Amino acid sequence: MAQVLVFPRDLNPYQNRLHGALPGDITTRYIDVLPDSRLKALFFAPRLLAALLAGRMQGFRIFHLHWLYPFSLPKIVPGHQYLSMLQTLFFIRIVRLLGYRLVWTVHNVLPHEQQTSDDRRVARYLAASAAVKIVHSTASVTQMEAAGLDTNNLQIIPHGNYIGVYPEHLTSDAARAQLGLQPADRVILFFGIIRPHKGVEQLLTAFGEQKLPHARLVIAGACNDPALRKTLTAAKKDARIIVHDHHISDDDVALYYRACDVVCLPFQAVTTSGSALLALSFGKPLIAPRAGALLDIPAAAGILYNPETDASLAKIIRNALSNPQALAAAGKAAGAYAATLGQPVIAGKTAEIYRTLSAK
Repeated sequence: MAQVLVFPRDLNPYQNRLHGALPGDITTRYIDVLPDSRLKALFFAPRLLAALLAGRMQGFRIFHLHWLYPFSLPKIVPGHQYLSMLQTLFFIRIVRLLGYRLVWTVHNVLPHEQQTSDDRRVARYLAASAAVKIVHSTASVTQMEAAGLDTNNLQIIPHGNYIGVYPEHLTSDAARAQLGLQPADRVILFFGIIRPHKGVEQLLTAFGEQKLPHARLVIAGACNDPALRKTLTAAKKDARIIVHDHHISDDDVALYYRACDVVCLPFQAVTTSGSALLALSFGKPLIAPRAGALLDIPAAAGILYNPETDASLAKIIRNALSNPQALAAAGKAAGAYAATLGQPVIAGKTAEIYRTLSAK
């Protein structure tokens, strides 16, 4: 039997779906010590250290690290980025010294927003320290090599789908009515946490350049970036644009996807995208750049463009909205592709990694 500590516990259902589908000979436990306030963040390190020590005494031999953001100290701490780097390096070393076999799922080769004074140094140390690194696509390997990260002991396991995760109880027309949209509208959706690298500003500009009748843009997701919040506030003045810049509850996720014709995610940088997999899981075609793990998405499932050589995003959007039959066909291909990314196969491959490490 393999015993695995998993850290951190994230709100993304990706983790629960993966670890919940593992076979019975694999025992996993989340280290659930994430601080919920700036003050508690100062006491994060002792709590994590205690959890690591307790895990070893209870027989856990594998530590599966998904994301590094919990190691970042709050800005109220003087020199927080440098100290965040030291804290991250310290805990990677502690995990090894305690005898854990370290598994790192490389969701991002480097953070999209700087977390420490030297994110590249942290990533290189982590990659060299991990007994196994899990990536979701071959594109991630290329990104790791470009950043100078160790690429030995790699396993490619695709990101699982989100089919059936969020309750669906509305028709398309009912969802549109709830959002103030008309049945005849051609609706583009951006869904997810709104950050600079996700290209929302570029999407707003591109949408503004096309004047198709009945074209509507819906942007839904929390935004903590002050500059972006100002941009979104200004965008609300356009009657064709709906902006819900707040956390979307699980009960309301399906509402937005049922209401849209196509999902546009014009990322400026991407390794793996749960947002893209979510769109495909709802059977929605995707407009997105050919980059990162998005390279694995079949061309039939949407419009994957090269931002350097293909037509402008405004023209891509205009052409997509002008051909509803093609969008409907792409939606069927999107759903069919998402269905191939079921949890049993993905969890089975992950379980084999755990078994192999546990036997050493």
